[in-house]
Amino acid sequence: MLDADEVIRRWMEKRDKIFTDGKKPQNYQSQKHYIKGIENCLKILWLRSPSDVDIQKIMTFLESIIAETREMFRPDGMIEFYQSQEFWEMLENYTKKSRIIKNE
Repeated sequence: MLDADEVIRRWMEKRDKIFTDGKKPQNYQSQKHYIKGIENCLKILWLRSPSDVDIQKIMTFLESIIAETREMFRPDGMIEFYQSQEFWEMLENYTKKSRIIKNE
């Protein structure tokens, strides 16, 4: 299984191929790529027992790619959910609970 660094590296490499002209394409392909990146990060958080360092890396990465999605024209429904305060509260609560359980 991939760790946080590998997921981030692979996502960035593929994104660099999509964004060849330095502009952010507003199409289905790029939105699909963002959703896949977000979902891969969530898999690390929810399906594994990541270290505190990996949790911090993933959370920082999620914040940065979701910030980029705010510039999209007519984003996909899942992207809108990932941008929501509700999603971030749920994610924060989960990672806090995960850390408490791991430390017990």
